[in-house]
This record gives sequence, structure tokens and C-alpha cells, in this order.
Amino acid sequence: MEYQLSVFDVLERPKWPVKHVGLYLGSGQVFHCTPENGEHISTLDGFAQGEAVTVIQRGVKASVEIQQRLLERLRKVRAYSYVSNNCEHAVSRITTGKASSPQLKNIGIGALVLITAYLFIRRK
Repeated sequence: MEYQLSVFDVLERPKWPVKHVGLYLGSGQVFHCTPENGEHISTLDGFAQGEAVTVIQRGVKASVEIQQRLLERLRKVRAYSYVSNNCEHAVSRITTGKASSPQLKNIGIGALVLITAYLFIRRK
């Protein structure tokens, strides 16, 4: 597939039942975090896994801080953790300096709503 990408674009692709997120580094390279390889760099095709890739945040402004955070993350391969180091955590640590995972938060809220509804209905 042909993409018009800029360095530090935040990318996503479908990965049922969620979206997989990565950070475009230029020259066809993407930083991302997977259960198989932890935090690593792969080719854009390796990131895409045959799926369509979309830009969810265009051109995060390159800065010394972003470059330093990226280099620091690459010095030691960090394992994947659904709860504390998924692909969203890894990318947001580099782009903002703080780990966050909106998908994980939404799944947690959804589970809490379902459990509350179940307990409410069961009480009747």
C-alpha cells in the first residue's frame, strides 16, 4: 500500500478486537510494542500485517525530548504487558512522556458498567 507519512505520525491498524498503534520513524520504519517482541522497530509492512494503516495523529512535533525518550526505550527491550505496556502505552510514553491507553480505559469502563448492570438485575 502507498502511504503519505511523516516522521512521528502516530499510526493504527485493526487488530481484532482492538486497534494496534505505532509511531512512524521515517524510511518505512515503525516503533511499536507487541506480545511477541515487546517494544521494537519493524518495517511499515511488518506493522501493517496486511491491514490498512491510518494516521491517528499527524506529525507529532519532533523534539529533543521525543528523540531522547525513543532512544531510551530502545536501549533495553521492554516486554509487552496488556495492563502496563501495551502498544498505546509505548507510543504515548515517547510522544507525551506519560503512559496512557484509551482503549484499555474504555474496556475497563465497559466491564464495570456490565458488572454493575448484572449485579443490579440479579438483586431483583
